[in-house]
Formats: sequence, C-alpha cells, structure tokens
Amino acid sequence: MKKTVLLLIAVLMAISIMIATPSQGASVPLPEDIKIAAPASDVPPEIAAFSGKWEGDWDGVLDAVLIVTEINRTEATVIYAWGDAPEWNTKKDYLKHKAIVTSGEKPKIKFFGGSRAFTFEMRKDLKTLNAEVEWRGQISETKFKKVN
Repeated sequence: MKKTVLLLIAVLMAISIMIATPSQGASVPLPEDIKIAAPASDVPPEIAAFSGKWEGDWDGVLDAVLIVTEINRTEATVIYAWGDAPEWNTKKDYLKHKAIVTSGEKPKIKFFGGSRAFTFEMRKDLKTLNAEVEWRGQISETKFKKVN
C-alpha cells in the first residue's frame, strides 16, 4: 500500500511538472484573434498538412512559431512570430504574410519578412518542416514541429 501511494505521488508530481513547463512557443507573442481555416477538399494532403501551428527555434537561440491560417494550392496566409533573443538584438514580435505555395515531391511555402526569405518544406511525416531563413547572404536551417 505504501509503495502504491508513493508511486502515485511520483506520477502526479511528474504530470504537474510537465503541465507547468511552458511549451517552446510560450515566450512568443501571438495575436489573440487567430482563426485557422480548414483547407478546401481539393487541396492535396501534403499541402493541406501545412495548415495549423508549428514551433521551432533558430540555432537554439530564437524561439519561433509559424501559423498557417489559410492555404490553397498556390498561396497561404501565415503568421510568423518570434521571441526575445538578446544575443541577436531581437525583440519578440509577429507579422502576417502572404506565402507562395509550391507543390511537388517536397511541398514548400515561402515568404519574405523584410530582408529575410523564409522557406518551410514539408517532410514525408507531415508533422515536421525543414525550415530555412536566408539573410545577408547567410542561411540558417532548423526543424519546426506541428503543434496540435
């Protein structure tokens, strides 16, 4: 009985720690009025999979969130948000963008944020994006994961 109670307490403590731990995107500001429209039925599954919320970080320094609020075969509406990164002199914010959708074996969405070009490529698992940002001739790469 005593072992069962101790085990139950340990499990409850582990669950409370997991709940209390903020997600990666917790420090990233987002607009309050986000509405994600379901893709039309004629949108291929590998393109429709972009719809929703994605989280990642750049070089372990900058938390970022990508939300695809609308998507069709040729374009998407996205919200790209990022957290604070003092070492990069970056303050948290978000922007809404129109993105270009490219279909094919490796579907992509691409948009420009100021002088940066962002590309997100869907992986075969439909739950991971290969992310790339090009800025001042340099390219940084990372992965974004789907958040439900």
